[in-house]
Amino acid sequence: MTLGELILARRAACGLSQRSLAIQLRLDYSYLCRIEKGERFPSLKYIPRLAVWLGITEAELLSILGKQRVCNQLSKLESRPRTVWKEDLNQSIQDWHTEAR
Repeated sequence: MTLGELILARRAACGLSQRSLAIQLRLDYSYLCRIEKGERFPSLKYIPRLAVWLGITEAELLSILGKQRVCNQLSKLESRPRTVWKEDLNQSIQDWHTEAR
């Protein structure tokens, strides 16, 4: 499950609109929409707010984001030559680990 799907499911269970959730989380409405659609990853400064609202730890949220980012990279790289694909994937994983620290 992606972060967007998790937010959408929780938001629907709470009966909240995207706008009301954005206000609660102190996020821009369009930013929240893009996160829900999987078009954006949340900035690290929003991780604590999202984790508390979702009822999960920050580590669990970062794990979901890491898996989602790797899956996104895989889908972008599928049509590229295998040697380039592997190098780019390794670089993406290294970048994610650096950002997570």
